[in-house]
Amino acid sequence: YLVTVNDYLARRDRAWMKPVYDRLGVTVGLIQMGMTPSERRQNYNCDITYVTNNEFGFDYLRDNMAYQKSEKVHRDIFNFAIIDEADSVLIDEARTPLIISGMPFGSSDEKRTKMLYMSLSSSVNHFVRTQKEVVRKIYDNSKKMYADGKYDEAVIGFLTVKCGFPKMKEIVETMQNAEILSKMERAENVLIRDKMIHTLDLDLLYSIEEKSGAVTITDKGEDYFEKIQSDENFFSTPELSIEIKKIEDEIEDPEERTNKKAEVMQRYAERSEYIHALHQLLKAHTLFEKDVEYIVQNGKIVIVDEHTGRLMPSRRFSEGLHSAIEAKENVSIQEETKTLATITLQNLFRMFSKLSGMTGTAETEASEFMHIYKLPVIVIPTNENVIRKDFNDLIFIRKDEKIKYIAERILKIHNAGIPILVGTASVQSSEFLDSILKSKRDISERPLKYNILNARHHEQEANIISEAGNQGAITIATNMAGRGTDIKLGETIEMLPERGALLQALHVKNVLKKMTVILLKEKKSKENISYLFENDFFLKGKGIHFNFDLKKNNEMILIVDSLREDEFKNDFKITIQSPFDKDNRMVCLSYNEKGECNDYIPAGLFVLGTEKHESRRIDRQLRGRSGRQGDPGASLFTVSFEDDLMRVFGNEKMSNMIKRLEALSSRETSVSHKLLTSSIENAQKRIEGLNFERRKYLLEYDDVINKQREIVYQLRNFFLNRKPPLEFIDNGLFSQNIASLKQGLEDTNSKGDLKALEDKIIKFSHIMNVDRIEISSNDFTNPDFDKILIKKITDKFLINFTEVSDYILENIPLMASDFIYSEIDDNSPYEEWDFERINEWLMNYFKMTFKKSEEEMTKKDFASFVKNKIEEMIKEKMSVFSNKSFLLFHLSNMFIISIDKLWIEQLYELDAIKEGISLRGYAQRDPLVEFKKEAYQLFNILIDSIYKNFCEKFFSAVQNLDVSKEKSRNIETVKREIAVNTSEDADSKQKPVMRENKKIGRNDPCWCGSGKKYKNCHGRNV
Repeated sequence: YLVTVNDYLARRDRAWMKPVYDRLGVTVGLIQMGMTPSERRQNYNCDITYVTNNEFGFDYLRDNMAYQKSEKVHRDIFNFAIIDEADSVLIDEARTPLIISGMPFGSSDEKRTKMLYMSLSSSVNHFVRTQKEVVRKIYDNSKKMYADGKYDEAVIGFLTVKCGFPKMKEIVETMQNAEILSKMERAENVLIRDKMIHTLDLDLLYSIEEKSGAVTITDKGEDYFEKIQSDENFFSTPELSIEIKKIEDEIEDPEERTNKKAEVMQRYAERSEYIHALHQLLKAHTLFEKDVEYIVQNGKIVIVDEHTGRLMPSRRFSEGLHSAIEAKENVSIQEETKTLATITLQNLFRMFSKLSGMTGTAETEASEFMHIYKLPVIVIPTNENVIRKDFNDLIFIRKDEKIKYIAERILKIHNAGIPILVGTASVQSSEFLDSILKSKRDISERPLKYNILNARHHEQEANIISEAGNQGAITIATNMAGRGTDIKLGETIEMLPERGALLQALHVKNVLKKMTVILLKEKKSKENISYLFENDFFLKGKGIHFNFDLKKNNEMILIVDSLREDEFKNDFKITIQSPFDKDNRMVCLSYNEKGECNDYIPAGLFVLGTEKHESRRIDRQLRGRSGRQGDPGASLFTVSFEDDLMRVFGNEKMSNMIKRLEALSSRETSVSHKLLTSSIENAQKRIEGLNFERRKYLLEYDDVINKQREIVYQLRNFFLNRKPPLEFIDNGLFSQNIASLKQGLEDTNSKGDLKALEDKIIKFSHIMNVDRIEISSNDFTNPDFDKILIKKITDKFLINFTEVSDYILENIPLMASDFIYSEIDDNSPYEEWDFERINEWLMNYFKMTFKKSEEEMTKKDFASFVKNKIEEMIKEKMSVFSNKSFLLFHLSNMFIISIDKLWIEQLYELDAIKEGISLRGYAQRDPLVEFKKEAYQLFNILIDSIYKNFCEKFFSAVQNLDVSKEKSRNIETVKREIAVNTSEDADSKQKPVMRENKKIGRNDPCWCGSGKKYKNCHGRNV
C-alpha cells in the first residue's frame, strides 16, 4: 500500500508510475472517494494500491461491519505500507481517531436533543454578552487604577480580564507593555503560591483556560444563569443516595418504590444533560472561532483540519459540541450520532508487518516515531544543494504593524516579478489579508491579482498550485498549500531581464507624471512636457518600448537637475539601473541614496509566513515549498506579540523581548535577530511537547480499547468467514450461479486459457464464501457437474458448520457452569441454595429449569450436571435442522448481530469512563491503571452478554419449531425463514418467551438505588 494524504496526490502518483509497473507486469490500483465496494475490492487486490490514510482506515472499519464476507474490500493481511508525508499522517492526524458514526437513537430523542440546544442557545448568548460587559468594566477600572499608580489592584484586574476574556483586544494590547506583563506574571505566581488563584474569577460568570481548552462556570455564574432561565434549581441535581434511601424507608409497596426510584433517576439524567449542553454551548462561544476551527458551508458546520487547513465534511465534533456550534451559528442542528466503529491511526498502521515512509520534515519528531512506531528516522541528503535563503523571523509588537508590512512586502516582491506564496494559519487570516490586498494596485496601476487557497477554495487546489510559480504570481494559502506538490517556477529566471526593463519603463512613467506636476507648477514650456510624453518610455498598445539611449538619458537627467528636485533625480537614477543580477540569480527590491542595492532577494519563489504555527514542522513544510531541486528561493516569517502562539505560550523571555522592541519603536516597528527566532522556536517546542503528550495519552487509552477491538473483530470474523451467502441459501440464485460458472468454464476451457479458468473458479469460491474449490477438467465435462459442484460446496460448509457448532458447544454451556459457581457460595449448604434465582436465570437464557433433588449435590457436581444438560439440549436443537447450511447462516447471523449491537454499547461505555477517569488522580490513583481495570471488567461483561444475547435468540427461535414441517420445507421456505429470523424488528410467528415483568437492561439504573448502572452493580456477575 502506498498511502498519501489526499486523493489528488494518490491519483497523480499512480498516473506517473503506472506505465513503469505495467511494463514490469505489476498491477497498480487506486482508491478514491466515491468508489463502489466492488471497485475498491478490485483495486485493493492489485499488487500495489495507492490510497489515502482516511480511505484506507474507513474501509478497514467498514469491513468489520460487513454482514457478508463478499462485502469486504480489504485483503485479510496487511503486509507492507509506504506512507508519503509520513509525519502528516502518523503524527499530525494521529491526534484524531477515525470514527464511523450512526443513528442509534429514536427520533423522539433526536428532537429532544435539538430542542435542548436551541432552548439554551439564546440564554447562553445573553450569558456571554453579560460576561463581556463585566470584563469591560473591570478593564476600564484597572486601566484607571494603573494610571493613578495603584499597580497591585490594577494588575489583579488585568489578570481577571485575561481569565474572563483572553482574546479581548484591549487586554492583548495591554500585555504588549513589558512592564505590565512582568507585573502580571509576578502577581499570578504569588496567587498560585498562596493557593489564591481561584479568587481571580470571583467577579466573573465563567473563566477560560485557553491552554487546556476548558471553560468553568463560577458560583456567581450559576446564580445568574438560573435567573436567566427562571429556574433556581437548574444546577441542582438530585442527591441520588439520599433520595433513594428516603424512598426505601418511606414506601413499602415494591412497585411504587421502583417507580419512584425511576423518577429520581430520570430527573438526575435530564438535569445532567442540560448542564452538559450548557457547558458545550459555552465552549462553542468562547473557544471555537468561525473560519478558524470550522466554517459554515451550505447551512452546515464543516470542521477545518488544524494541521492541513482542509475541510472534513464527514466528521463531527463529539460529545454534543457540534450541535452546540450549530446552535451558536443558528443553522439546522443535525442528528446526534453514536460511535459504531473507531480506531486511531497509530493502531491502524501498527497492524502492518512492515511500515515505512518518507517526508521532508521528520527529523524533529524522531523520538516519537521510535516511541510509537519503532521506526528510526534516517536523513537522506537532497538531490541538489538547497540554496534557499531563510531570513530570521521579523518580530512586531502590534498585529496591525505586521499586516501593513506584509501587504507592502507582497506588493514590492510582486512588482519585481518574483512569485510569492503567503502562508496563513487559518481561513480567517487568509480572508483578512484578502480584504487588505483588494485596495492595492501594482506598478502599472492595475488591481492586484492573486489566488486564495484555503478550505473554502480547496477544489481549485491543483490549478492554483500549478500557477503559483509563475512570474509575479501571488498565492495566499493556509497550511494546505500544495503539500507534496512541487511549485515549479515558470520562466521567472529567464524573463527577469525583460521584466526589469518593463519595471524601469513603468517606474519612469510614474516619475514623469510627478515631474509633469512640477513642470506645470513652475510654468515650463509645453514643448518640454510633450517631449516627456513622446519618448519611448511609455506603453504603446500591448508592448513596452524602453530606450537605453545614453543621449536621451543624459537629457532627462539634465531636466531633473534644472528642476533641482533631488528626490526625482535619485528616483530616476534608480530607474536606469538593472535590478537583476543574473550571475547570482538575485533581484534588488530597493536602493539606498547612493544607488546601491540594500534589499536583494533570490530570484525564485518567496515564501512569506504571516505567523508561526504551533509545530515547527508545519513552518518547515511551508519553507519547503521554495528552493526545490536547487532552485533559488527565500522564506521569511513575520510574528507579532498579539499572535495566539506568543499570547498563550509566551513567557518572561518574551516580555523582555517586548521591552527591547519598545525601546526601538521610536526608530523601527520590527526587529529581526537569531536569538529572537530561537526564543520563538522554544515556545513551539513547548507546544509540541504538549501535543505529543496528548497523542501519547490518546494512544495509551486506545491501546486498551484496541486489545478488545482485536478480540471482538476476530470473533466476528470467525462467524462471518463461515457464514454461507444468500447465493447458496437462495435456490434460484444458486442455480443461476452454477449455470453461469458451468458455461463460463466450458467457454474458457475451449479457448485453452488456464489463467481465466482459474480466475473464474476463484471468483465463484469468493461468492460462495468458501476456500478455493478444486475442480478438475473432468469435473465440468461430467453430465452430473451440478451435483459434483453442490457436493464440493456442501462439504466445505459442513466443515464450517462443525467449527461453529464446536465453538458454541464449548463456550455456551460453560457460561451456565460459571454462573452456578458465582451464584452459590462455597460454604453455603445445599438446603440454602437459591434454586428460584438459578431457575429464573436458566429460563431467561436456556428456556429450562431444574427441580431441587432430594439427594444433596456439591457445587462442582451441580455445575457439571447443568453444563452437560445444556450441551445435550443444544445438540438436540441443532439436530432438528436437516438443512445445515441454513442453520449455519442463522447461527452466524445471530452472533454477528449480537456482537455489533453490544460492541457499540461497549465503545460508548469506554468513552464515558475515559472522560472522567482523570479525576482518579486526585485520589492518588493512576488514571490509566484505573481505566485498564474498568475496561477489563466491562470486557468480561461484554463477552458474557454476547453469549447471553445469542442464547436468547437461539433458544427462542427453536423453542416452538415443528420438526416435521421443518424437514419437508423447501429452499424457498428457508429463504423466507431467514428473512424472518435475521430481522430483529420483524413480526415472527416464533415469538420469544416473554417475561411478566420488564427485564432490567445492563445499562439501566440498578434496582438497589446506588446510582450505578445495573451491569456495574448487582448485575456485575450476572
